[in-house]
Amino acid sequence: MRIKTLIIYIIITVLAFFITGCGSEELIITNSKEEITAEDSSVSEDDIQYTDETENESVCVYVCGAVVNEGVYYLDASARKEEALFAAGGYAEGAASGYINLAEKVTDGERIYFPFENEITESDMISDNISSDKEINSESSKVNINTAGKEELMTLPGIGESKAQLIIDYRNENSGFDSIEELMNIDGIKEGIFNKIKDYVTVV
Repeated sequence: MRIKTLIIYIIITVLAFFITGCGSEELIITNSKEEITAEDSSVSEDDIQYTDETENESVCVYVCGAVVNEGVYYLDASARKEEALFAAGGYAEGAASGYINLAEKVTDGERIYFPFENEITESDMISDNISSDKEINSESSKVNINTAGKEELMTLPGIGESKAQLIIDYRNENSGFDSIEELMNIDGIKEGIFNKIKDYVTVV
């Protein structure tokens, strides 16, 4: 009788073992936070591994001018203007390659204009290289196109001797400039050149 009772007890114990899972731990891990259910309180936060999903930062730029495919492009936040040019299909025929510094970083919302050869001259290229490192930060340090002489105008990016003289001639013929945008009324100073100098000039 005792043996039969013992056998029944063993069977009940084994069944209980499988039903309860023998006090095993359950560990649930998600991408953003951890959820732990465990009977054993010895599980620490250091024992848990989970990953964070982050989106790569990007910038939006408008590439136009002497490129194959003008348009708006999304690039990596660390991208250079070379990548913007590549995204737009490269230079179009007649582009002034070498005028835009392709090593410069792009910025979000930037309009990147690649000029055509007929918009610039060799002297403009030289002048631009000389003055590209010059930083003009305050309104008082900008070149006043209503009063500046030829040599001062030539310190502007893309403005050589011939364009400086054209600015002076236009100023004299029209009793000065009412706005810096008037510079684009001058032959040889189109959008590409204007975008290079607009932050460095004033009419005040």
